[in-house]
Amino acid sequence: MKKNILCPFCLGTCTYSYNLNKYKILTCSKCGTGQTTPMPTEKELKIFYDGFLFNTNPESYPAIQQSMTLLMEFLNIKKTGGNRMLDVGGGGGYYSLSFEKLHYGETCYADLDNKACEYARSLGLKNVVNGNIENTHLIKGKYDLIFVRHVIEHLINPDKFMSALLPYLKPNGQLVIICPNGYSTENLFFLTYTIKRIYSLLKSNNYNLTTLFKGLKKHIHHGIDPPRHLWAITKAGLKEYWIRQKHPCEIKTFFIDDKMVSPLFRKTLSTPFYRLLKVGLKRESGSHLMCIIKAKNTLQKNN
Repeated sequence: MKKNILCPFCLGTCTYSYNLNKYKILTCSKCGTGQTTPMPTEKELKIFYDGFLFNTNPESYPAIQQSMTLLMEFLNIKKTGGNRMLDVGGGGGYYSLSFEKLHYGETCYADLDNKACEYARSLGLKNVVNGNIENTHLIKGKYDLIFVRHVIEHLINPDKFMSALLPYLKPNGQLVIICPNGYSTENLFFLTYTIKRIYSLLKSNNYNLTTLFKGLKKHIHHGIDPPRHLWAITKAGLKEYWIRQKHPCEIKTFFIDDKMVSPLFRKTLSTPFYRLLKVGLKRESGSHLMCIIKAKNTLQKNN
């Protein structure tokens, strides 16, 4: 008898929904999170990302610095100069650089991508770790803020990764995780995105147009794109996961043009059609989730 696949976020049972390229997409019956099956192996992912060219643009730095300013205000983190931030998978270090240049404190930048780490060092960042944060000997000390932006949807085991971050939090520290919202319908209003999505779904499934468009609204997850994005994570899934960890969290949903979560959003994408439809969109349809977990004093005793 075939063993049921469980959702790592809420432990609900996952059932088949549709195909996407060579993968099957499962949906959790409890929280709605989508996951890829079979998961690619670590070796397959390494081969995939070996051809992934790290790329960043110095012209994007002012927008990221503005994003960091808005985030610090949102999190109520003051410019004391004594804060410590662990920036995990930060895409080259601009968030870490902003944190330091804006005088919030010092950072540790951690990334699996050696090119991203080289670039972070070229920016002048002193504490750069090229490796997996689950190897606890790599990261030293504890942090007031752990910042994880668009990382967990790429991972085979996002649940284990998130749990591995907790020991690095100072008492009253904050873990901030930003990821695509699996229930978002916002991006369907952008023509290029929608055409690519429809093409992939038609190529992978025996859909007629009626089935396709019903699915786009109710069943086709936002964000999942194996082997790059392996998950379509929902607000309910994140909430259930942290409740199971005895760490109730605050989860916010943001639209794609919010400068705090999407500093590099191109205004050219904000078509009159989108602006018109956005008036009727509920915030729950926004494309980004931000999950904020606060450390418990009883769990970490040492600064």
